[in-house]
Amino acid sequence: MRALAAATALSSVLALQAPRGPLRGPESRTTRPAMPPAVVAEALAKGPLGVPALAAVAGAVLAPLTLYRQGYSFSVGYGSAVGVMALAATRAVPPTTQLATLTAGATLFYGFRLALHLLARQLTVPDIAERIKAFDKTPRLKRLPLIPSLALFYACMTSPLLYALRTPPTKYLKVAQIGCGLAWAGSIIEAVADAQKFLQKRRDYSQKADGTFTGPMGGLYASCRHPNYFGEVLFWFGLFVAGVPSFGSQIIPYTAGGLGLWGIYGIMSGATKRLDGKQADKYGGQPVYDAWRARTGGLFPKFFAGGDKGRVFYDV
Repeated sequence: MRALAAATALSSVLALQAPRGPLRGPESRTTRPAMPPAVVAEALAKGPLGVPALAAVAGAVLAPLTLYRQGYSFSVGYGSAVGVMALAATRAVPPTTQLATLTAGATLFYGFRLALHLLARQLTVPDIAERIKAFDKTPRLKRLPLIPSLALFYACMTSPLLYALRTPPTKYLKVAQIGCGLAWAGSIIEAVADAQKFLQKRRDYSQKADGTFTGPMGGLYASCRHPNYFGEVLFWFGLFVAGVPSFGSQIIPYTAGGLGLWGIYGIMSGATKRLDGKQADKYGGQPVYDAWRARTGGLFPKFFAGGDKGRVFYDV
């Protein structure tokens, strides 16, 4: 049954890839690809309904995953929705520049990598699997009202990519390039931090080290207690910056992208405070933990949070 989640996510993608109809001649070979469906593709390609179209794509991914596991709406479904929205956007508005391709690639990598990581973590770490099951407190049909608001939120976050694809920048190209670089940097930082923490927690579980703080404390965790959260914020900030030169004088891109960025920053800030509190309650008083906490930043690395300049690695 655990594999059902992966199959459900795949079926959501395949459903969006259903062909629109048979090819009727050479001209049809130059039309937009079959995914997403025609009405969604048209809204993605032009007009004021681009964000609602992204939300429709996200909702199609979230619905089956949320019905299977309520907690997936914030985890596996979140990453899957971002990845599929990026895929749908690039199919509806194929990238015409190398910068657009790289920006889309960062979003695809971020979304699908995150979904696979969260799924693998849930399938291999029993404590996390139990935590995900504990979210299943609401009857399945009563979970449906949650989906539209989450889909719209994820669409707002991803919308800068859509506008960057629609209107490749001719002015402020350096700004878009910097934003793309930040998005890639954030997605890679989060991937490395997730892998580092996953391996450490797996070792802790196998050695039954519960109650004793063992880290991770090196690598990215040497200057930041939550570098995966930092990478998340950096990715979304970079994607927004990459899209700004394509926004022009339109109010919708600024509003949607700004709300998405503000929302995810608030979520990551709150998650940092909550996890810091839990760790302090569980490990506070242990010399190794206290020394590590004193020399690291929370959401941002210590050298961004007023600590010793350039401090990245240290010995406990």
